[in-house]
Amino acid sequence: MKEFYITSEKNKLNVITNNNEFINKKINAIVINLHGITSHFQHIYDCEDFIEYRFNLLKKIDICSYALEFHGHGKSEGVKCLINNFDDLLTDFDNLLKYIKNKYTNTKVFVIASSMGGAVAIKYCILNKNCINGLILLSPMCGIDKSFKPNKFLVNILLGASTYFPSLPLLPGISKKKKVVIDEYQECKFNCKYGYHGKFRLSTARECYLTSLWMEENCHKFDLPLFLIHGLNDDVTPSKSSLEFFNSCISEDKTKYTPDTKNHTLLVPRTNDDILPKQIISKIILWIEKRI
Repeated sequence: MKEFYITSEKNKLNVITNNNEFINKKINAIVINLHGITSHFQHIYDCEDFIEYRFNLLKKIDICSYALEFHGHGKSEGVKCLINNFDDLLTDFDNLLKYIKNKYTNTKVFVIASSMGGAVAIKYCILNKNCINGLILLSPMCGIDKSFKPNKFLVNILLGASTYFPSLPLLPGISKKKKVVIDEYQECKFNCKYGYHGKFRLSTARECYLTSLWMEENCHKFDLPLFLIHGLNDDVTPSKSSLEFFNSCISEDKTKYTPDTKNHTLLVPRTNDDILPKQIISKIILWIEKRI
């Protein structure tokens, strides 16, 4: 496994890959991993969510993997967790995708995207037809549950404030007190220097809000092979919005798996005996394998 940088707009983006392990070796497909907001692909805790664990499993079926850290996340350049324009994230992804397609001509490309990374992948694929061969979504940000939408007056105030104070960390972030996953992971995550643990910046919240509205209006245009995985009781991104996206999109090849869990980070165990992450990884590998 190695890391290198690519350039996107004004920032250098950190990319993790195991392509050095495929020298003179057959490659069946490429998998690109995209993370969620405040997250990254640096080591936190040994479990199915650890990117090297995914890499090693996919390598067994001759799949080469990449993991992109968006600007302002992980080891990539940029102000931590600051998104001035959501489409800048699409540009980040576009730069890596073009790099891979130039390097591996005629090789199938699949994407595993979590949370906000799911919104990036969906929007990119709607705007760029036939860009990848399949998308696996883990707890994606597909919209805003109506019960969580702020009233119009508050929205207008926040939208106005975000124009003048875009980087101001004002809105509640993900609380350390929120106990869903195993304790050891929780501690390691909030002690990791590569994550962002503060309040959400105004422009970041604005762009996620506006993107969620865009998704609701355009999700019916998505037409690529799709595997949606979302916990039914997820209290970070609503599964209801993901299911509406799934039912609305026009993909002829679409599969869903909705376990009865409120865990947003589906590949992190809730307890030492939790087997759901292993089950999900197995389902993802089988889904990809059938399509290569």
